[in-house]
Amino acid sequence: MRSSAGGTSIFPGRDDRSGPRCRRVDGHRRHHHPEGAPIFLAYGSANRDPRQFTDPDELDLERRDNQHLGFGQGIHFCFGAPLARLEVQNAVGEFVRRVENPRLVEDPPPYRRSQIFRGPRHVLVDIDGIRD
Repeated sequence: MRSSAGGTSIFPGRDDRSGPRCRRVDGHRRHHHPEGAPIFLAYGSANRDPRQFTDPDELDLERRDNQHLGFGQGIHFCFGAPLARLEVQNAVGEFVRRVENPRLVEDPPPYRRSQIFRGPRHVLVDIDGIRD
């Protein structure tokens, strides 16, 4: 994604030909970037915003009003999101029902070193058995 503060703004409906500067939107400071400057979105940070989520660092599978950015927004919303949610719900439900005494081998698991994707490289789990 690139901004161009010298003509087209990153804010829809706003033409800004005055060059790089800052402005306030909803009480937050917003920056205009020099034309051609790269802009990096940090989804992992946005999804852990304490202004949006109670206990943002805790895994809460039953979190209410979960307006995360994991599946995109608007016209960029992931077409497969409902199926992905259903698959995860079924997989986690079966795991909890069938696996006896699951525990992490590494706690916390090793995380990726990435500005774009946040999450563990792998999650190794020891178990005592599997129920039918």
